[in-house]
Amino acid sequence: MTQSTASLTCPNKLKEDRLLHNISRIPKLNIVYIGFIYWTMISNLISVYILDSEVIYPRVFTLLYSSFLIFNIASFIFIQFFLMKGKLKLPLAIQEKLVYFTITLSIFWGAAVSLLDQQIYMHLLVFTFSILFCAAFFYIPIKFVVSITLSSSIMLIFGVLFFQPNALVTSILILFIVSIDIVTIMLSITIYKTYEASFIATEKLHQEYEKTQALTKQLEFEANFDLLTQMFNRRGFKNYIEEILTKDHVRKTMTAFVIDIDYFKQYNDIYGHAKGDIVLHNVAKKIMQIANEHGFITARWGGEEFIAISQQKNLQDNQRA
Repeated sequence: MTQSTASLTCPNKLKEDRLLHNISRIPKLNIVYIGFIYWTMISNLISVYILDSEVIYPRVFTLLYSSFLIFNIASFIFIQFFLMKGKLKLPLAIQEKLVYFTITLSIFWGAAVSLLDQQIYMHLLVFTFSILFCAAFFYIPIKFVVSITLSSSIMLIFGVLFFQPNALVTSILILFIVSIDIVTIMLSITIYKTYEASFIATEKLHQEYEKTQALTKQLEFEANFDLLTQMFNRRGFKNYIEEILTKDHVRKTMTAFVIDIDYFKQYNDIYGHAKGDIVLHNVAKKIMQIANEHGFITARWGGEEFIAISQQKNLQDNQRA
């Protein structure tokens, strides 16, 4: 099923489920980035000081990494301990913007770090990690994937043209960025389509289950109740009696009444079955009204015959009923 079909069938459920998955994965993303930043900061700082770069570079480098580290720690605490535990309620639109903001910041941070790395390493490791990880980790709509991928890549390409003095290396890096864009978009589309198809299949199974449950209840009702009078039929009445007799071992006294409608056959023959059904319905309604006031259980025994039974603890209570 295509994305347009899914949006026609259950757009709100799909959006809410996708948002729930994405929100729950942000703390995991934060943990990955926290570990990644700690490892990268240490290794890069050592490399910078060994290579004896300018003083401004370690400061910018430290500022870029430490600020993103603080963001990930704050994001983890906020989502894990406030949002997901229900201590703070945010509208779905705000939560969705939070997801998109986290993804956007992660990818652009990766692009900024990769531009900074051009002075020493001439690679795009952090950007590649960030964009592929976000594409694989979140269920992102195609429109957002394309926009964030192209915008971050355009920024990175212009940055490479500015920071990278080697023309050959620049050409290779630009070709690599374009390749990464294609892989990212294809990966994200595949993951999103797989999730979407799985969600729709699950929804269909859930709907079929609900239909089956409703049909089962309807069949059970029709098997035990008379549809015209809404009373127990003979089978349902017998099942009810057997249930109350076997439910506990307390001795019970029961009083039963058998009621029929005089001259009903003649009335049915003269006025027809439709009018006869109205009579049966009205009589049954009156019987149930009186029976309910005195704690009786009623059933249509067959034709124009009805039965009412009282379940009391002693004979006196039954006589009063």
